[in-house]
Amino acid sequence: MEDSATCQKLYRRRAVREILGNAGERCKIPLLSLQTFFSECWEGGTSDPQLYSSTGSEGRVELLENEFSEKEVWAVLKKAENTAPGPDRLTYHNLRLVDPGAKLLSRIFILCIRFRKIPSSLKSSTTILIPKEGDSSEVTNWRPIALSNTSYKTFMKCLSSRLSAWCERYDALSFCQKRFMPYDGVLEHNFIIQQSIERARSSKDI
Repeated sequence: MEDSATCQKLYRRRAVREILGNAGERCKIPLLSLQTFFSECWEGGTSDPQLYSSTGSEGRVELLENEFSEKEVWAVLKKAENTAPGPDRLTYHNLRLVDPGAKLLSRIFILCIRFRKIPSSLKSSTTILIPKEGDSSEVTNWRPIALSNTSYKTFMKCLSSRLSAWCERYDALSFCQKRFMPYDGVLEHNFIIQQSIERARSSKDI
């Protein structure tokens, strides 16, 4: 690729493929076979209610008691980094341009919560298959990635932010939970594992 301006407009992975002249391997497995396999893999399952314990709800404020504010949605949208868009082809950058302050998005999210329904058009996604190592004719050697609409991802980010703050406020999560937290607690787990290995080695247990 000789045009640097064109390269700058591409996503990083696509830019690498263009520079190396490798368009990537395309899946040649029949669509029906793919649908059957992945539908069975991701079909809904059942769980034992006894696995979940109730921690009590006295004094707790409902998670969605307050509607999403424009400020809250805009804060999420403003710090979101561009990723591959979904079927609507819109990026976070596009949403920030057409809806500064998230006035429209916040209204849409409020209606979704109020009526307890998310439009199917908002939830639609584009699925692409990424090859793993091995025979590309085997369906198990392909990994599906769903590219969701950016507006839907923004909605999920807003819900996730609310849920994280709510769980932290009411101490609803186990102290063992470190991943997907506002702070990086994985380092603590890594440190504990490393110390355990060193103690085991010093005592010649391993």
